[in-house]
Parts: sequence; C-alpha cells; structure tokens
Amino acid sequence: MYYRTWTQLWVRGSQREDLWKKYDGNRRAYYAAYHLDDTETLSNLERGMETFKKWEARLSRQMLGQRNQSAGMSAAVNFVNALATQTMSDKADFVFVSLDFEGDIHSRGLTEFGYATLDTRDVIADGPTIYGHNYALASNHKRGFLFGDVTRIDVPQLGATIREVCHVTDVDGMDRRVVLVGHGIHNELRNMAAHGVRLEDLPRVVGAIDTGELSKVVLGQAGTLERLLTSLEIPLTRNRNGFADSLHCAGNDAHYTLRALLLLLYTQSSPPSGGSIDLLEQMARAPLPGRAVATKNDDWDAHLDRELFENIVTRICPASDRTNS
Repeated sequence: MYYRTWTQLWVRGSQREDLWKKYDGNRRAYYAAYHLDDTETLSNLERGMETFKKWEARLSRQMLGQRNQSAGMSAAVNFVNALATQTMSDKADFVFVSLDFEGDIHSRGLTEFGYATLDTRDVIADGPTIYGHNYALASNHKRGFLFGDVTRIDVPQLGATIREVCHVTDVDGMDRRVVLVGHGIHNELRNMAAHGVRLEDLPRVVGAIDTGELSKVVLGQAGTLERLLTSLEIPLTRNRNGFADSLHCAGNDAHYTLRALLLLLYTQSSPPSGGSIDLLEQMARAPLPGRAVATKNDDWDAHLDRELFENIVTRICPASDRTNS
C-alpha cells in the first residue's frame, strides 16, 4: 500500500473509525506504524527506477536537441560567411534537409512525409536548386504537392525512407554532412523516433535548426509556419477566400520551411556583407512553380480546353436550343 493511501485512510474511508479507536486518535502513532512488505518494496523500487529512466531519457533528448540546434546554427553561420566571401570551407560544406510530417502518430496515424534539400555547394557555385519529394502514407491525402513528385509508401517503409533521405552522398558516392531543418523540429524528431530513427543513429547529421525558434531571435515572434511565411512575405498560394491552400502537405511545408530559413538567415545578416548573400533572398522569394500559380485562385475555368468545352456543349445542347433560351 502506498504511503499516500495509508494516510488517506486516517481521514476518510470505511476503516477510519476503527483506526482512530486502535491508535486512540494518535495520528503520529498511526503514521509511524506504516511499513511495506517485501513485495510492495520491490514494486515501488521498480516504479522508481522506471520513472528515473524516463526522466534520464528525456533529459538526454533535451541535451541532444540543444547541442544539435547549436551545431546547426553554427553550420548555418559558416554557410552565410562562405557566401559573403564566395569561398567554400569544410564547415560550410553540407546539405540542408528540411523535414515535415502530416498526421498524428497518436490517433489516425501519419498520412504524409515530405522533405526538401539544398546543397550549400550549389549555392556557393551560383547554381542553387531546392529539391523535394512527398511520400503519401494514405490514399486520401488531399493537398497537392507543388514542388516535385509524390510516391505512395506503406507505414512499415517509413523508417527506411527517413534514413535514406537523411543519408546524402555526392556524385562520387561520398557521404555528405547534413543539417536538419524543421518548423517546431521537436515534432519531426518525435515522429522519426516513433519509426525507429533517432538522431544518434544518423552520424552524418551534424546539427538541426528550428525555424520557429530562429524566428523568435530574428523577428521577435513565434507562431505557425503560415504566420512566419506571411511575415517574411514569401510567395504562398491562396484560394479565393484568402486561405493558404498549399500548406499542410508535408512536401510543401518542408519546402516552405527551407525558404523561411534562407530568408531568416538573410535578415539576420543584414545589411548584406557582400559576396552572394543576396542569393538567400532570391531563393526564398523565387516565384512558385507555374502549376502552383495557375491554381492559386481555384480558377478551374482557366484550365479548360475551350474548344473541347464548346464541342461538349454543342452536343448536349443544340444551337437552336441555346438561341431560344
């Protein structure tokens, strides 16, 4: 019996009157009589050790997260300095990998996993390109991916897919250093861990950056990804009602998050110190893909083949009927 339960019996419960009589109303004597048998002692020790292990693991994750975020920002600063001097250094040689998940592992499960990458070598060489991909884990995902292709995978494949995304090699097959990026990246790390992928299992990941935390430092504000993108005036598709209709697709969010990071780094380095710093702003504010711009107002009429449409109307409704109507 727990000590708390033991003490509660003194003030409430069916045994209260008997206990008061037995100890002549002496609460101290009653409390002093409390003891555990061997089974209860062992059970409490096991519970205590389990609680200790959970706290130890939690503190370890927090320390690991802090170290990785510090290392991630250090790498980003080296990258910006390399842009300013137009000279690549080993510390600035890595690949940004932005990650995002859609869905909830605790209820219906994850529905999408998306990523976007940017190689600092390409940026220094004035040939920057953000690559991305979206993986659908459910057949009913509703948001279209604007920046690449979509692959359907099953949930058991997700862990291996994440590992593959975080393992980047160059054209010679050499492993590249990776800096992970996420908006509220602790959520991405939690989802990764839930599928058997932990930071300590990814030796080429040298750091992580949380754009939510970085926006607090640079802009003095926190909030959703949409709020950050709006504040930074990064191009974002909106429907006729003004709602951002391309967010909450994992691949899109990963891409937008990477754009936000670039503009935050640009803003943090302002005024620009020369070199190719302006590339950061150019990449962040680059026009969206043509198909994204074409559908931003849900103007489906703009996508119709007008000649085909007229032929269909003619067959369904003869000219005489249309004239009389």
